Amino acid sequence: MIKRLSGILIISAMLTACSNVKPYDSTYKKNLYINSKTDDDVNAAIDIYHVNNSCKYDYKGTVTLKDGKNRIGLKENQANYLVVSFTTSSFWASSTSSMSQDMTIKPNKKYSYKLNLSYMDDIYNIELKKTHLKSKRTSIVITENSMCNNR
Repeated sequence: MIKRLSGILIISAMLTACSNVKPYDSTYKKNLYINSKTDDDVNAAIDIYHVNNSCKYDYKGTVTLKDGKNRIGLKENQANYLVVSFTTSSFWASSTSSMSQDMTIKPNKKYSYKLNLSYMDDIYNIELKKTHLKSKRTSIVITENSMCNNR
């Protein structure tokens, strides 16, 4: 049993190493607070891209989310294209499924941003809020990706 489990872990590590996923390493001020809650068999991650004025997407990396509170820094006054993905897998049934939700956010230093996401009992929810730092007024951010129609 232990031998089989170690073999599975080695194969899993090799598949991860061979993928094009690079960890997001930010030196920016942590301005996006993420609350994540998922079922045990669900993995959540966020792919982060910078978008320039010519609508060119530059992949910056991926953050693998752990249940609970996560914090990341996004470049202020820069359009950031975020793709939240949930992946479920069943080793015994040999099946994998995934779903994703994308959004564009252009952080402003006058606001803090909070992303609540969950995937529980096959139901997912993603909600992005921004709070003005002085007035403490919170609003839900409606994210539209009309900034660039080629995506």
